[in-house]
Amino acid sequence: MYKKIIGIIFLAGALVAMALLFSVDKSQDMKTTNIEIKKGENIWITAGNLKKEGIIESKIYFVWYVYKNDYRGKIKAGKYILSSNLKTSEITMILVAGD
Repeated sequence: MYKKIIGIIFLAGALVAMALLFSVDKSQDMKTTNIEIKKGENIWITAGNLKKEGIIESKIYFVWYVYKNDYRGKIKAGKYILSSNLKTSEITMILVAGD
């Protein structure tokens, strides 16, 4: 029982640390990029393209955020202009809203 509690506390701490790490203001390193999401593209491909273009820092965090917030399958295909200073929540809302 004690090990489970320690594990849960450790996991919660790691998630908080990840959230803080990826919510850092990136306005000084702003980069604007054209991104195309193709119809039927899975979330890992999308995350990989966003990472490759410097829009996100972590594919795993982006995919986790999409799943955690129930946006799985809701990202719309289209062409987008995204900035690297956007937070994960902002990027996701743009992709869910569509172009």
